[in-house]
Amino acid sequence: MPHKGKAMKIAALLYLNVLFILFCLIAPGCVKQPNQTSRFAADSGESLKLTNALMSDQTYLGKSPRTLGDFAFAADLTQNQIIAKWGQPDGTRGSGISYKAYALGNGQEVWVSFLPDSACHIYRVILVSDEGNPVVIYPTSESDPHRTSH
Repeated sequence: MPHKGKAMKIAALLYLNVLFILFCLIAPGCVKQPNQTSRFAADSGESLKLTNALMSDQTYLGKSPRTLGDFAFAADLTQNQIIAKWGQPDGTRGSGISYKAYALGNGQEVWVSFLPDSACHIYRVILVSDEGNPVVIYPTSESDPHRTSH
């Protein structure tokens, strides 16, 4: 029976290796690659390519393609209103702050984070170009002068 203990150790090591690999697959960018300037830019570009390939027919569940003009991004907009119009998000983005990502018909993505209030009002909205360049589109200084947009 001395082989049983050795087999258990090998099985445990294999299990830990599988967990590490799964973690890295689930959390891309957990290991910094050479010449990687920022996790934000690297992850967004790769995820945009995949999402755009999946939505290349320009339709979403039989609906018209999503456009930025579908919403007036304002403090009273909620997560349920966005889901009612655009459906479930295409994925989750961000590092630190979780954003729900929605692919638009033009190849861009809209990333939305929500407040932890009961209605899940929007907190921040970022438009990401198909090259991975982010621009905060909500809040703006006009929409709420007390909030910063960084």
